[in-house]
Amino acid sequence: MINFYSVQKDYGSHFALNRVNIRINKGQFCFLCGPSGAGKTTIINLILGVEMPTQGSVVVNQRNVAMLKGNKLAEHRRDVGVVFQDYRLIERMNVHENIALALRINNIRSRREIDRRIEAVCALLGLHKHIYAPACQLSGGEKQRVAIARAIIHNPPVIVADEPTGNLDMKQSIDIFRIFRKICDMGTTVFFATHDEHLVQGSNIPVYRISHGAVTYDVSP
Repeated sequence: MINFYSVQKDYGSHFALNRVNIRINKGQFCFLCGPSGAGKTTIINLILGVEMPTQGSVVVNQRNVAMLKGNKLAEHRRDVGVVFQDYRLIERMNVHENIALALRINNIRSRREIDRRIEAVCALLGLHKHIYAPACQLSGGEKQRVAIARAIIHNPPVIVADEPTGNLDMKQSIDIFRIFRKICDMGTTVFFATHDEHLVQGSNIPVYRISHGAVTYDVSP
């Protein structure tokens, strides 16, 4: 589902990634763990096709990302839901409006269909009481739930999360982590980048660890 084959990423004379190999199967949950600045965001950008490898190949959903252009690249990005640390909500809009944007981008225009999907995803994520609340009035944990809802509303086969608990306290972080596990249990592949060892330890979830551009695999944290 997500495969890196001897991927190298250079920025001038700086080696950001050095011969990275990653294999994540369909429906699998994996962590990407490392300190800030280690290269986690670079790996996610390569998955999304925002950046391209200097050497090697990145294959997602059986697509070589570097070979995708135009409509094919746009289609690939629709198939990969992404959640960021900073939520990226439109604060003046309510929850419904923020989530609906993702559906409209995917050419779903029927108000009835939009309402049906949003009600279902809000029920799944415990947001049913906040559907028409302005984003600016939500807590950090609630905002991240909205960001997750927006990422999964069109049922992508893959979700990547870049430090999704970085702005949250421990209780909120655990709640968000459990939501991602629930999403994975429904068949979605989840790649979760974090520096928070509290989430990783004892989770029984495979971990790729990144340090100084090198990635190693830790099967049992």
